[in-house]
Amino acid sequence: MQYIFAISAAILLTACSTGPNLDTESCQQLSIDYAANTEKAFDMIATSRAGRSGANVLIERNIVVKTTAEEKGCKTNLWTVQPSKIF
Repeated sequence: MQYIFAISAAILLTACSTGPNLDTESCQQLSIDYAANTEKAFDMIATSRAGRSGANVLIERNIVVKTTAEEKGCKTNLWTVQPSKIF
């Protein structure tokens, strides 16, 4: 079981770290990234206990995405509320 957690987390971290540089993304691209991560996080939490670790990675990613968007002056007040981290 722990092996599955490790693989899931490694894949998600790799996907997040090799994605486009957030500083060069437009407000629309950041919004799309945030929405996709939020949807995936909700799905992972609902699917299984193993998915919770991966969901936490996506939630952390969204914190960075939203902060970057706000620093760029993007309007984030209508962005979907993401799930809380699960420990």
